[in-house]
Amino acid sequence: MHFGCLLISEDNSEDTIYEEMEKYSECEENYFELEDHTDEIIDEYITELNEIKKNNCEFSFEVKKFLKKYPSLSDYAYKKFGYETHETENGEKYGYLSNPNSFYDWCVIGGRWKLTLNNKNNEIVTSCKLKDLNFEDTGFIKYFSEIWNKLYDENYICKNEEEKEIFKYYKRIIESEKLTKEDFIDKHKSYNLYGIDYIVWPNNYETFDTSEKGPVIEKLKELKKEYPEHYITVLDCHV
Repeated sequence: MHFGCLLISEDNSEDTIYEEMEKYSECEENYFELEDHTDEIIDEYITELNEIKKNNCEFSFEVKKFLKKYPSLSDYAYKKFGYETHETENGEKYGYLSNPNSFYDWCVIGGRWKLTLNNKNNEIVTSCKLKDLNFEDTGFIKYFSEIWNKLYDENYICKNEEEKEIFKYYKRIIESEKLTKEDFIDKHKSYNLYGIDYIVWPNNYETFDTSEKGPVIEKLKELKKEYPEHYITVLDCHV
């Protein structure tokens, strides 16, 4: 599943952006912690062994079979639950390593969410200073007005194959839905700050309901006051 994420960071170099996002990655081992299931394993082991003894006897074939299959708690943890054994300063622990703050396994700047931000110059961007973020739809109105004009300009030549495919996509929508220019712009100007699941800022993050962008805008206005010189970057994340 893909989802949109906004990152607030001190600078917007690719290295900084991805380094900040690593704190929330399922794959970055530097942020792994042990999810400890030791007590659960001990309780399960004792309960199962006692149940076998109760239904048979202490020296029965069934007990010997169980102890042969699980000669140690470590074997029981792995074979029964798939938990690895970890040596710690407090002794042997059973569980697995993970990032407790993770919410994605892959991300890229822009991606499917590259049409999400516009700045005070009415430009569609993937990153800008938070103080320059435009909460109005004016940049999107300008952008999709220009798209329309290019679509119906017989002399316009697409810059590359990607743009050619995008224009074909918009043309299909316009023709199938019989859109006027105003309809087309109204349909797409709502891309502004739409579809955001997460906002990440220094040492914190918050989740949002993608069906409502009001709470996203309110949070960004708060962060704009606190971090006006920081950058906001939109990311396409996957989990």
